[in-house]
Amino acid sequence: MKRVLIIGQRAPAAALSSLFHNDVSIEYSDSIPADFFSFNAVLDTTFDLNTERLATYLKTPPAILMLHALNSGVSRCLAQQGLPKPETLVIGLNVLPGFAERGLLELSNPFTDRRQAAEMLASVLAVEPKFTEDRVGLVSARILMMVINEAWFTLQEGTAGVSDIDTGMKLGTNYPKGPFEWTKVIGAKEIVATLDALFEDTHDSRYKACASLRQQAYMEIIG
Repeated sequence: MKRVLIIGQRAPAAALSSLFHNDVSIEYSDSIPADFFSFNAVLDTTFDLNTERLATYLKTPPAILMLHALNSGVSRCLAQQGLPKPETLVIGLNVLPGFAERGLLELSNPFTDRRQAAEMLASVLAVEPKFTEDRVGLVSARILMMVINEAWFTLQEGTAGVSDIDTGMKLGTNYPKGPFEWTKVIGAKEIVATLDALFEDTHDSRYKACASLRQQAYMEIIG
C-alpha cells in the first residue's frame, strides 16, 4: 500500500485526502517526523512558512516531495539556500482552501520531465495534474488574488457594496464565487501574503494589497 505523509493542514483534511487515491494510506503530522523519507510521497502544506525545511527534505528525500510553495517557488528556494538540483521529484503546488477541492491540481515541476512526473504522481494522486511554470502565485491563484484585490479597492472607494460586487462578478464572469466570498473561503491573511509575494517578485502595482484587505488580514490574525 502506498503511504502519503501530509504535514500541516492548510486546507480541510477532507479536501487534502481527496487529492489521493482511496487505497493510499494517509498520515498527518504537524512537523517532520524522523521517518519522513520512508513514505512514498510527502505533502508539506505549510512549506511557505517553513522554507528552511527544504534542506532537511533533500538530505534523505522521499520518492515524491510536494511543497505548498505558492509564495516562494521551488527553484527560488533552492537558489536562495544554495541547494543543488534535487535528485527526487520535487513539486510545487497550491493547497489553499478553495483550490484543493477543484478536482485538478496546479503543479510546478522545474526539474523533471513532465510526462515522467505525471506517471510518478499517478501512483498516488487521484486528481488531474496541470503543470505550470515555477513562479510565485502559479497561475490561477495569481489571477484570482488580483481580482480579489481589485474588488477590495472598489469597495474601499465606495463604488459598490460587497453583495453587488460578488453578484456582478458571478454574473459577468461565471465565476462560482464572488471576490468577497473567495476572501471568506481562502482567508484575507493568505490572500495578502500571496499578493505581497507577487509584488516582491514582479514589482507590478496590480499586486499591491489594498489597505482595507490588509486591515481585514490583521483582524483575522488578531481573531
